[in-house]
Amino acid sequence: MIRVLSTIFLNFTTILFCSAQVWLDGQAILKNGTTIEGKLAVESLGTYEILRYQKDVGQDTYPVDDIEQLILIQQNGRVSRFRRYSFHHPELNIKDDLLLEVLYESASIKLFKKDLRSIERFFKIIPLPGFIILFTWGKKLEESQIILMSDADIQNLTIINNPTSNPKSSLRVNKKQMIELFMSNHSGDIRRFIRNNRLNCNKELDLIKVVGHYDSLNH
Repeated sequence: MIRVLSTIFLNFTTILFCSAQVWLDGQAILKNGTTIEGKLAVESLGTYEILRYQKDVGQDTYPVDDIEQLILIQQNGRVSRFRRYSFHHPELNIKDDLLLEVLYESASIKLFKKDLRSIERFFKIIPLPGFIILFTWGKKLEESQIILMSDADIQNLTIINNPTSNPKSSLRVNKKQMIELFMSNHSGDIRRFIRNNRLNCNKELDLIKVVGHYDSLNH
C-alpha cells in the first residue's frame, strides 16, 4: 500500500500555483461592453489569471477572457494599461489568454510587457528502514519577465527577450531578432538611431524610444 501511495505522490510532484493579490484603483472594460471601476486585483494562478472587483459587500470575479482592457493605478502612482491577448508558449507553460501591459501601441507596431510568477510545489520522498516513507513539501518561487512585440497583425506576437529568473536584471532583448522580424523595412535607420543616441534596448525606456522612432518612420 505504501509503495502505491508513493507512486501516486510521485506523479504529482510538480504543480504550478501562485496567488498574488494586491488591490489597486482602476477601471476594466469587459467583453460585453460593461465598465467597472473601483478596487481591482489581478490574481495569478500559475499562468492563468482572474480579475477580482471589490464591492461594498463581497466581490465579483472575472476570468481574463471576459476582459478587453484594464487600467490600474500602481502604488507608486504610475498608470498601467493592459490588453487581453491570446498567447501560447509551451516552453514557458503559457496556454491561456494573458493581460499584457502596453508599453507602446500603434497601427504598425505594438510592444507589451508581462511579469510571470509561479510557485512550484514539490514533495520530497525519504525512504526509511521498515518501508516507512515521509512526505514533505516545499515551495520554489519562479519569476520572469517577457517582452512581446507585434506588427499590425497581432497573430505575429513574439517574445523578443530571453526571459530571466531574476526580475531585477536587464531585459536581455534580442535586438537582431527584433529588427529582422519587425523593423526590416527601416533596419538601417533604426541601427543608426540606436547608435547615434546611445540607446540600450535592454532598458525599457530606451526600447520604447526605439519603437516610437520606428513608428514615426512609417508616417
